[in-house]
Amino acid sequence: MPEHVLMSEIEIITDGGRRRRWTAAEKLRIVEETLEDHASISIVARRNGVAPNLLYRWRRLMLEGGSVAVTEDDDITSNKVVRQLEDRIRELERHLGRKTLEAEILREALNEAIHKFGPPEIMNSDQGSQFTSFAWTDRLKRVGTRISMDGKGRCIDNIFIERL
Repeated sequence: MPEHVLMSEIEIITDGGRRRRWTAAEKLRIVEETLEDHASISIVARRNGVAPNLLYRWRRLMLEGGSVAVTEDDDITSNKVVRQLEDRIRELERHLGRKTLEAEILREALNEAIHKFGPPEIMNSDQGSQFTSFAWTDRLKRVGTRISMDGKGRCIDNIFIERL
């Protein structure tokens, strides 16, 4: 073997195969060590007795989600996904607001119709949330109107009830 090649020491690990637990402070210290002067992750891992693949995971979690993800050893959600979820929540809230507004408008129209023309004998509707709400059905029951609701996708289900 040539003289200019140096051999490194060999380290034998005899921990009995137990899984080592790292504290959050230890994880952060080791990850920060890899970020200093672009240190080799393998060398830092060897120096601290950590498997390189585990150190890569800690480092990725640290870079993506900060110290909380590293200390909890959890998966993280990117900011992009969080923004998409927040957009979806706002969209669903807008739809809910529309449905609530629609129910209000229909209830006002029902009250106006009852005031002008008197209560109907039978009220037929589909099973939409605005027609199954307590405010709608209670108002109809208070004026003695029988309620007839179509089945799903059927506009003529209750024709016999309405005609008898």
